[in-house]
Amino acid sequence: MITIIHGDDVVSSRKYLSEQKHNSKDPYSFEGESLSITDLVQVVEGGSLFSVDKYIFIENLLSSKKSQEEPIQYIINHNGEAEFFLWEPKELTAKTISQFPKAKVHVFKFPQKLFSFLDSLIPKNSSIPLFHELLTTTESELIFFMIIRQFRILLSLKEPANETIDEVKRMAPWQKSKLQKQASLFSKKKLVSLYNSLYEIELSQKTGFSAMSITDSIDFFLADL
Repeated sequence: MITIIHGDDVVSSRKYLSEQKHNSKDPYSFEGESLSITDLVQVVEGGSLFSVDKYIFIENLLSSKKSQEEPIQYIINHNGEAEFFLWEPKELTAKTISQFPKAKVHVFKFPQKLFSFLDSLIPKNSSIPLFHELLTTTESELIFFMIIRQFRILLSLKEPANETIDEVKRMAPWQKSKLQKQASLFSKKKLVSLYNSLYEIELSQKTGFSAMSITDSIDFFLADL
């Protein structure tokens, strides 16, 4: 069997992937970029004389920069001999998924309220009520990750010559225009200050030196907009 796990909400999709690994006996894990036919053959066709369930987890196979047609075809042809879990860090196209007609597909999308919240991040606008409303359906870690992403984009758009980050390159014109308008409401100095504050929050949370929860830290950050 083949299970495809994909979508822009990588926090939720990784959590699901970890749960599947935890519930699998002796899982095998591979990186799609370096996966070879030999790797798959050794796991699927080698081993015990007795029938043993095999769980194979592969990340970034379908979005690999190098052609991986052989491993992909092997997985399709041998999906009855092992459990294959394919994880991707973005939403796949229908064309890509159609290669696996019998696969179980789990897509993890960002909730629409999250984008409304990110749009509300402008000076002298209280985003705190919307933040707490969002917390009822979305993990604080994901919200914080998206706040960092938003301000990284805004800072990049403040200096057009530096529009080289991946998020900007992939934007549709209307998305870029909307974010440019949002960026124009901040001075460059303020954006740099806010981005540095986010870095400090992230560092304190990772090192365990913060006296506040991530939710409280975000509250204080929003109050400073």
